[in-house]
Amino acid sequence: MNGYTGRIASFLLYLFALAWPLEVFQYVPVLNVSVVGLAAGVLCLLWVLDLRLQRNLRIPFEILWPVVAVLVITAVSLFRDDTRISMEVVLALFLFVATAHFASSRGLVELCLLTGAAVGGAVAALTIYSWASDRAPTANSLDSGATLNFAYDVPGGIHIVLVSLVVAAFIGTRPGGAWLTRLAGLLLVIILSTCLVGLVSQTYNEAATWIRPAYRGLSRFAVAALMGTLWIVARVSAKIEIDRRGGDAGHQTIFLAIVVMSVLFVCIHPLTPRLYQAYLLGLGLAYVLPDRPSDIVFPKWNYAACLVFALVPLNLLHVFPKHHADPRNYIVAAAKDLETGYLRLALKRMDFVDAYYPHESRTHFVRAQVAIVVGDHEGASDEFLHSLNVAHVDAAMFQPPTRDEMDDFLVRLRDLCSSLERPE
Repeated sequence: MNGYTGRIASFLLYLFALAWPLEVFQYVPVLNVSVVGLAAGVLCLLWVLDLRLQRNLRIPFEILWPVVAVLVITAVSLFRDDTRISMEVVLALFLFVATAHFASSRGLVELCLLTGAAVGGAVAALTIYSWASDRAPTANSLDSGATLNFAYDVPGGIHIVLVSLVVAAFIGTRPGGAWLTRLAGLLLVIILSTCLVGLVSQTYNEAATWIRPAYRGLSRFAVAALMGTLWIVARVSAKIEIDRRGGDAGHQTIFLAIVVMSVLFVCIHPLTPRLYQAYLLGLGLAYVLPDRPSDIVFPKWNYAACLVFALVPLNLLHVFPKHHADPRNYIVAAAKDLETGYLRLALKRMDFVDAYYPHESRTHFVRAQVAIVVGDHEGASDEFLHSLNVAHVDAAMFQPPTRDEMDDFLVRLRDLCSSLERPE
């Protein structure tokens, strides 16, 4: 690893640590990409470039071959249009290898780990504030009413809170640490524990469904990829445990606790594959590999913190239509509900949106589309008129339906009315 590439890679690892707990709030509207996705993509490209220049793999072969095997399985499943596996899994595999390759010193790994936990505590505090105010959440469970104000989905948000809590608890209780660092760790524990207790109390009603993960619907390739991933996790955990027993005491316990907690969590409820999971596993592997010099230019990296945190109020106050992964983008979610036939879920979703944004023209338009599907021409007409009546309100989150959308709806409504039986 040459010096210039190493400095850029170290900066990207720190940038990723700042951004991964923010989830929804690290979207860059101009580029239509998240900070995490951008940092991961550039980091993987740097790894390929460094591999060509240095021709040196830092990853042990016992870890590398299952990564290649899972990558081949994933590629075959994507070629066969398996909807259970996405391209994000491929990027996550490359990110795991790139993170372990470039996080070449324990100091850099510890900085990234603690930074992520601190940001996790901040978004947990934001979630607690949203519960006490009328601020619309990002992730929500329509069954239990659980809400989070940073995550893409409730299970993923709970996992982020748990990961941050594990790190914060270690910082706050570690003997020999600076008193200010321990105090900050204990403060994070209080914030994260409060958020976790609130989430558990909200999701208690659907706890019975959490004990039955829906893994039976996975394809053969998805099951093979899952088994291969668990094998990688097991091998990395074994190396961390060996280093903990034979080497200097450090942060190995944190990584082992994160792995155990994550495996237990997945046994209770499936987790959507995210890039941060591969990133954390890569940091754990890098921590027990031979140390190499690494450039940490922390004062200059603070500019990255300003850039990332500037995206938070931008995404907090505005929902971008092109940000399809944002749970608040109910237009995309409703379109999927209508396409898959989940009409009751679409109506329930619109009721949830109306509780926070009562002047949305689009919610009435979705209800009108549902009424068309079920053959209720009167309900479709009424909801369409409601949609037109509130279309002029400036407080709406999204623009009202376009002229083309309204014309298409009127054609469908005309066809529905003409198909009705007329009395003799």
